[in-house]
Amino acid sequence: MDNKSLQSIMMNCNNNISLKFGEYEGPLIIDRPITLDGSGSTIWSKSGPVIVIKSIGVKLKNLKITVPRDGSALSNISIEVKKGIQVEFENVYVNGTVIGISGEEGTWMYPSSAQLSELQPLKENRYYLDIYAPGPANMNTDISGAALVPNKIVKGLNKVEICLSDIYKDAFVCGKVYIESYPGIRRSIELYGSALKSNSKGTNNSTMGYTRIWSPDKSDLDICLDDV
Repeated sequence: MDNKSLQSIMMNCNNNISLKFGEYEGPLIIDRPITLDGSGSTIWSKSGPVIVIKSIGVKLKNLKITVPRDGSALSNISIEVKKGIQVEFENVYVNGTVIGISGEEGTWMYPSSAQLSELQPLKENRYYLDIYAPGPANMNTDISGAALVPNKIVKGLNKVEICLSDIYKDAFVCGKVYIESYPGIRRSIELYGSALKSNSKGTNNSTMGYTRIWSPDKSDLDICLDDV
């Protein structure tokens, strides 16, 4: 569905809009009070902002809003909320930066997915990744038997440890870590791996018993730290 179709849906409906599940190309400008239920749909754009909110009384729910991460800071905006406007979110997943919402503004550095390499069956498996956040956030996971330490991150660079136990031989692990810094807005990291009997012990990235699965590029991180 093209941008005109998506924009016309908003313009020609009442204040409660429910999209059919699918993918919709933005950008979308919301300039009147509405409740937009995406039914799990994705709104995307080649460059941001994907959604611009100019009106009070807006609620977004059950949506995924995404924009490529490899563009400029301006083109990487997923949601832009104009100054002084409060928006209600429910079950909204974003990929990209958010402008105009306290706690979300700024650069986020985390992987969209990461591999849990060489999972050992029936043993404790310990990994870590480094996440850069522009503000505090809560974290949780839907992976059975996994624990996150800490489950709250702060502004700046955070080392997050992931411990998995009771993984059986030849089991395949796939699940997500969720980051929520503003009520109703979530970011996610997909983790996957397999516990093969033939997996060898130890990796080159192991530190103090923990295996690193992801860290930000140093040059990008230096730019963020200089801006703090």
